Amino acid sequence: MGGVGRSCTVISGIEIALWDILGKALNQPIHRLLGGAWRDSVQAYASDLAPETAEGAIALALDHQAAGYKAVKLGWGGLGGNPRKDAAMIGEIRRAVGPDMDIMLDMGFAVPLEDAIYLGQALAEHDVYFLEEPLSPDDLSGFARLTAVSPTPIATGEKETSRYPFIDLVERGGLRIIQRDVARVGGIAETLRIASFAEPRGVRVIPHCWSTDILVAATLHVIGLIKDCPYLELNATTNPLRTRLVTSPIRQADGIVAIPNEPGLGIELDEGTIARYRWNP
Repeated sequence: MGGVGRSCTVISGIEIALWDILGKALNQPIHRLLGGAWRDSVQAYASDLAPETAEGAIALALDHQAAGYKAVKLGWGGLGGNPRKDAAMIGEIRRAVGPDMDIMLDMGFAVPLEDAIYLGQALAEHDVYFLEEPLSPDDLSGFARLTAVSPTPIATGEKETSRYPFIDLVERGGLRIIQRDVARVGGIAETLRIASFAEPRGVRVIPHCWSTDILVAATLHVIGLIKDCPYLELNATTNPLRTRLVTSPIRQADGIVAIPNEPGLGIELDEGTIARYRWNP
């Protein structure tokens, strides 16, 4: 992440904190300060790392299905070396979980354009909900070629800062799903500006949301304010900073997560966890 990215991340953190302070001062949740939520809950998809083997991937997907999730995304891990192997793995997962569970695939890093085109076509056979980040985010001509021929929806945008790269991804890259991260693009207000650009153009915003429950809470407020946002990404890995940083961790039940209604972000930090993991240089 370059200098602009680092600056935008800092700005995002400050902006989210200020919304939290304002909400707590006025005894209102952030989404109400911004006009009120369209919904009181959202479906979550289990976001996890792809095992090295198809057998491991099937077992992981079945575990998430048994936990109540109606959608699962596997990424990074053993992906990217062989597109035919990746597509075959998804086919095995589809047969294991059945037709009613959405499946997403996150490459995590750029693959050759011809591999991305192969995946976009092959994954459609298995009704994949989207193929994420198969190309470098600044490869606009590559995305334009890929989205023109891929029956599988293509998604990207987690690394972008501010609204302007998203305009290019949509207008020059042909993207119909964009994944801005509230903690990277400049905060809640900038995220809503991106949604205001996307929605009139029929572009779906499904946020990237991987780290702590602070980000999950901020993302939930934004999702509540977006008319068409089908999913919350919920980190399903074992990560104490994801699950123990707040006093009441955000959980899913039958694949559903509630939009917070408490003041501010609707969370309180666990001071014991902060003390345990604090870095003292």
